[in-house]
This record gives sequence, C-alpha cells and structure tokens, in this order.
Amino acid sequence: MISAVPRRELESRIKRILFVEPQSGYSTGFNDTVRVETLGPEYLAGAVSDVAESRLADLRVPGVDLVAQIEEFQPDLIALKCGYTTDVPIAADIARQVKRLDPRLPVIVGGHHISLSPKDLFIPQVDAIVYGEADEVFPALVHELGTDGKLDRIPYLYYQDAEGEFRSTVPPGKISNLVLQNDRSMNERPEALRSLCDPYRDDYYFLYHMRPYSIETARGCRYRCSFCSVWQFHQGTYKVEGWERTFEEISRIPNGSYVNIVDDLAIQVMPHEDYRSSDAWKLANALIESGNRRRFWMQCRADNIVRNQNLYTRWAEAGLDMILVGLESDDPVELKRVNKGSRPNVNGEALEFLHSVGIKIWGAQIVFADWGHEKFDHLTEYNQRFEIDCPQFTIHTPLPGTVDWETYKDQLITHDRRYFDFLHPVLPTTLPIHEFIERYVQLYRDCHMSFQDLMKMVRDGLVTHAGVSAFLKKFRNLLEPSTYQSAIDLHTRAHS
Repeated sequence: MISAVPRRELESRIKRILFVEPQSGYSTGFNDTVRVETLGPEYLAGAVSDVAESRLADLRVPGVDLVAQIEEFQPDLIALKCGYTTDVPIAADIARQVKRLDPRLPVIVGGHHISLSPKDLFIPQVDAIVYGEADEVFPALVHELGTDGKLDRIPYLYYQDAEGEFRSTVPPGKISNLVLQNDRSMNERPEALRSLCDPYRDDYYFLYHMRPYSIETARGCRYRCSFCSVWQFHQGTYKVEGWERTFEEISRIPNGSYVNIVDDLAIQVMPHEDYRSSDAWKLANALIESGNRRRFWMQCRADNIVRNQNLYTRWAEAGLDMILVGLESDDPVELKRVNKGSRPNVNGEALEFLHSVGIKIWGAQIVFADWGHEKFDHLTEYNQRFEIDCPQFTIHTPLPGTVDWETYKDQLITHDRRYFDFLHPVLPTTLPIHEFIERYVQLYRDCHMSFQDLMKMVRDGLVTHAGVSAFLKKFRNLLEPSTYQSAIDLHTRAHS
C-alpha cells in the first residue's frame, strides 16, 4: 500500500469522525440471522485514535437515527461503508441525506463492493472512495482532508475534483500468489477499537448466540473460485498474523463469549506444512492451556480439514463450535464450473469427520438458475444424509469484481443492485420462476435444524431460550413465499 503517515504529521482539523454502517440491503437470510460488530470501522478508528474521536452510527440496529447522531456529535467527517452489492442504493441515499444536512461535511466511502465497482457511487454527494484495505490510506486521508485537501497525492483513492469529475490514484491491479504468514502488515495493525461497537453490543447476535464478538486473523485467499470477489479484492494475496497477536486479542474478549472469526480462510495449513508446526496448532494449544471458555465460528475449506484432522480435533477441544464449509455442490461438473478446486468425496469426508469430533457444520451451497427438479431433490437428500446443522443455500449470483461477472454479465436480467442478494435469481431460470422459488423455499423447510435440536442446545446450556426464539422469528422469513415475491416480479417483467 503506502508508507504510513508519521503521527506528528497527522494533526488536522478533523477531530470527530462518524462511521456509518448502513442497514444491509439483503432482504433476509445471512444478514437477517447474523448481526455482528463491524470490524473494518473498528480497525480504522483504532488507526486514528490518537488524533480523532470516533463514533459509530450502526443503522442495522432499530431506532438508530443518523440525523440525530450527526446533530449531537457534530462530526468533521462521515466514513460510510458499502460492503455488499445490495448496499449501493442505501449508501447513495445516506450520502445524499448527509449533504442535505451539511453540504460541506466530507463523505468518504469504503468497503468490499465499492472497491471493486466504484462507479456505482460516482455521485456528487460522495467526495472520495477508498480502494481496498484502508489501514494506511485512511489516516493519510484524514490528515489531507483536514489540511491541504490534496487528495491526488494519496494512492488508492477515487476522488471528486473541483469540477465534479472523479479521478483515480489507484495503481493498475495485478493478481499475485503471495502467501505471507506472520505478516508484518497484519501484526502491526492498530488494535480494533471495540468501544466503537460496544454501545450496540446488546443488539448483536450470531444465529442463536447473543452479544457475539468478531476477530480477524487473516486476509485474502489462496484459491480462485469464480463466484468469489475476496481474492480479487486482496489481489490474490493471503496474509496471516502471528498466533501470539491473535491469542492476545482473544484474551481481551470476555471469557464465555461467542467469537466469530471473519477470515475467509481460517487456520489454513499450507500443503507442504506439518500442522504441528503451524500457528493454528500453537494457538489452539495456548487457548486450551489458558482455560478458554469462549466458543468459535470460522470458515475453512474441506480439503484443509481432511488433511489436518488432528488439528481440528485439537480446535474442538479449544472451543471450535461451528465451521462454515464452502461445499458449493455435490456435482464435480458444478465444482469445476465455479473453479472450486475440490471434490465431492472430500466434502463428504470433511462433514463426517467434523460431526465425529462434535463440530457443527454451516454448509454453504450454490443453487444454480439452470436447475431442474432433480437437482433440488438431490440437494435435499444430500443435506439430510449428512445432517448439515446450518444449511445455507445461495442462488448463484455473479457479483461485480468476480470472474462470473465477466462470464454472465450479458445474460443478466437486471443490473439493479438491490437484487444481488443471493435470494433473487438474476439469471434466467430453467424452471418457471414460481416453481424455482417454491423449490428453493422447500430446501430450507426440509433441511434446517429441527426445533428439537435447538431445544437440546438450550438444555445443554449452550444457548439461551431467548436466543433461540429470536433466531426462529428471523429464520421464518426464509420460509415465507412472500419474501421472494420481488424475485417473481423481476422475472415476470423481464419476460413480458
């Protein structure tokens, strides 16, 4: 990225920064059953904590009023997140709202989606867009906006010039295969400023777990799945912090908490590496020796699980509760179609092993628009056979910034960002749209965790009855046909 601005040069007129987490554009599903602290703003607030006071307006939480927050806090800068494709229209509305209140108040946008599709917010109300990881860019931007305002000398920006045209200082992108463990840029990050999210902690949940925490130990991905933009965002790199830093951060989280490890590729052991010398092994041992009572959720690949079963057994002892496994499909042709680099038999072996050591499975699976009834039948049987605890069925959605976007963009029935929520098929369906949606809803009805299983977790003291009740209330949206009416309307208009 860029050389960090020395602290003595960071002095600027910007003393108060309001970070804004928008109400997610996802209508239901993952972002309805999971609401966790926003780590990106916490890291950025930590990066400028010695020069500016930061607050968060978490608009996902009911009753949070952005206008009231601005009027009370009187910020010098609005830092707005646009992490998901569906957040684009919401982020645009927020930027317009801010500028109506105070046209002079700078609005800076960052996040996953907008880095890969910045033109979506090339609007007069946005002053600049930060590309990619912003740990070093953001302090420099705060300094520049509060002094000379010469944004052209800060790399990794799209900024609006005096004539209202957007200019770019983003260097040409190049995908690499760089793998860095114990990486300096990860180890020297400022600590996440958790006080930013603490006012909302009682309103956060992870499925049926209340008041969860989040940590990040790695960034990027070694793999090249065609549907995923993570490796594009990180330009092909995979970086991991040292286990000692991770252990220190976990130790600062209250014991007994539920911890979401946000890495897209957690506790990854390189193919040439002995798991017993890995940081993942050392971290698990340190947690066990410390008397850890926290439980963890993470995302891991099936092949890594199968290769390193002793490591995952150890992590089960350390508190690993659930793993999201990107299964994608039980069909080798479909796995090749999305360049997953895995095999169905490896997926099955990983699922059986995880259950044998008491780790629950969040099985992420793709539903393709060209499916017929037999594919839905097979997916139902597959989930029931492996007793997948938390099945996630995402309708294949080519996102901007992915290989699939380039492959399918000319076949899309809409470019309206509101529909890119994995619940609206944005490609033509082989089945009539009514039948497709009916089969999709039936997947959740037939495959999700039973009420009896949830109540057993309550009896075992793993979750509270209130947590389960709140989760079921949100989960029912997935089972309501009315949730998908806009998908039916979209396809009806496209074919009229």
